[in-house]
Amino acid sequence: VAAQGAGAILAACGLEAAPDPAPRSAPPLAVGLLPGRVLGVAAPFGQLRAEQLAALADLAEQQGDGTLRLTPWRALLLPGVEDAAPAASLGLILAPEDPRLRIAACTGAPGCGSAFIDTRAAAAQVAAVGLPGLLHLSGCAKGCAHPGTAPATLVGGPDGYAIIRDGRAGDRPAAAGLTLEQALAVLQRP
Repeated sequence: VAAQGAGAILAACGLEAAPDPAPRSAPPLAVGLLPGRVLGVAAPFGQLRAEQLAALADLAEQQGDGTLRLTPWRALLLPGVEDAAPAASLGLILAPEDPRLRIAACTGAPGCGSAFIDTRAAAAQVAAVGLPGLLHLSGCAKGCAHPGTAPATLVGGPDGYAIIRDGRAGDRPAAAGLTLEQALAVLQRP
């Protein structure tokens, strides 16, 4: 593809590239008590600890049909479970308006050797501020958690945080060398 281009390859196959005419809709928010006696839960920043998963499996066996179902939107569904309190006590997301659902955070340090920052700790601080819209928080310029563009991206680097507006983690930053507090102050400005 790099040498010939996608258009040439498609043409050689008798195909033509065409944009998708249908606008993309937002994914469903499959958290909370859902129709049909189903409890939907999401892990903060997409990371579920083993003890949380074990507790959810116990909850599914005790109150539901014994299954956990993973959605394409990184939520778990527990059919037959109607009591959200046990899942809430595990620190899981149960409300569609939870600000943690609007943050795409990579594994970060120390889990990733490329990361310069602890993205999970930073994401918790960002969620407490409650910024509007999607925020991509990346430990480095690779942008693994959200490879597409985001309205705002914070990228960790050796000198602190960089802010990228309407771009990807590897794009040119609008500001760099910031502390997390400075970056949040910039993002909160209109």
